[in-house]
Amino acid sequence: MAILSTNFYDLVEHTCSAIQAFEKRKNKRSEREQEGFEVAVKYILELLWKSHQSYPYRLPKINLNKNYYSSSNIYKKQDLTYRILIENVYLPLQKMGWIKEERKGYNDRSGEGNSDTTWFKPSYKLKQTLESLEGHSSITIKPDLTMERIILRNEEGRNIPYTQNAVTRVMQENLLAINTMYQKHHIDLRIMDNQYKKLSCELLQKKKNNRRQRQRQLDFSRKVLARIFNDSKWGVGGRFYNGWWQEIPSKYRKYITIDEGYTIELDYSALHPHVVYFQNDLELRDDAYTRILLVGGIAFTEENRKIVKQVFNAMLNAKRMMIRQPRGLDLKPLKKRWSEIVPIVLQAHHDIQHMFFGGYGGNLQYEDSCMAEDVLLAGVKENIVTLPVHDSFIVRRQHEDFLRHQMIASFVKRWGRKPKINESDLIQPLDYFDEMGEARTEEIAKEDRLHSKWYDRNVMWMHREI
Repeated sequence: MAILSTNFYDLVEHTCSAIQAFEKRKNKRSEREQEGFEVAVKYILELLWKSHQSYPYRLPKINLNKNYYSSSNIYKKQDLTYRILIENVYLPLQKMGWIKEERKGYNDRSGEGNSDTTWFKPSYKLKQTLESLEGHSSITIKPDLTMERIILRNEEGRNIPYTQNAVTRVMQENLLAINTMYQKHHIDLRIMDNQYKKLSCELLQKKKNNRRQRQRQLDFSRKVLARIFNDSKWGVGGRFYNGWWQEIPSKYRKYITIDEGYTIELDYSALHPHVVYFQNDLELRDDAYTRILLVGGIAFTEENRKIVKQVFNAMLNAKRMMIRQPRGLDLKPLKKRWSEIVPIVLQAHHDIQHMFFGGYGGNLQYEDSCMAEDVLLAGVKENIVTLPVHDSFIVRRQHEDFLRHQMIASFVKRWGRKPKINESDLIQPLDYFDEMGEARTEEIAKEDRLHSKWYDRNVMWMHREI
């Protein structure tokens, strides 16, 4: 296959024509079937292009289970059917040599959560074509905002259907307003070009350290949030997921930009410990995690504090007593075993020890998700992009006062008490003029060259078709 176009939508049209020529149909598709066919071709090419521009590069996946495409599955793209997507597009592209199946999907019945869908990859020529496409997938491709993004999962973590009611419809309308606003703004990551490889390695290492964790990647097209509830209950979970800014390590979040502007991140200090105490008509007057270190005679370091925070949250989330530490939790720096650290936490927080190992973490997530929704909707009302990272939020720096006020207001409305707000480290932008008032033209140009990928994406955004 020769590179015939550098325009994504021309590539979609060319691919449709190539498949139709290959299949040699006797009867022409109806208008409705042809529309569905073109949607399916576009869907496959979108998966390939987005994957090609993500960090780290990862092969796209597709579900080959016929049951997945049942009309009862409310979470799939509704205009995709098994016959159109798999039989009329995916399999013909395989036979034509345009794509190749790399790894078959499988269903893990052990309960370890390792099930996976089928991985596929483009042919060498198709990959060359994807590399030559103009623009960026996160800007050129418009997301489907009609898909169901209020998700209910059962105890095994599987998506389950539900009946719409007044509450779910309001949640859907609120989420649609938030996601619609995001599409009108450019959310990016201003790191130097030579840092993308390092970031990719860190994301891969995170998966290597915890195999049960989903492989994270930086895909700028992922700026459509979903809200996920757990344990088949609307009062458990409910946090906002799927934003690419939630996928990257926390140390990179200070490099996030919104419409080219630098950002600030504010978070609720020790949110869940405070909420647990409030719900028991108590007040937490010191730091929940430092208290654990003091009671256990553990050296105070930032690393140790982060570890005991993980221990505290694991104990809140667990539905029953745990005899082993959770996977991915390294207790070595604490010089304590799991059987030793659990009693220390219970002693340090004896007033609320009945809240541990009762699966209460999901209820706390619901509480913070309701406050998050309140903050995000306030941002929509004021036309201020507000990015959630569970109990923290990111805005452009000039909107810090708005965010701080709204976070406090949303907390007070729910709990009647004023929270403590922390702020992240800031990146200091290079001033356009030096101390003498002279323009720093050369330095600014050098900065742009070092961040050329970020710069190019912003230029593409400004010249996009609206």
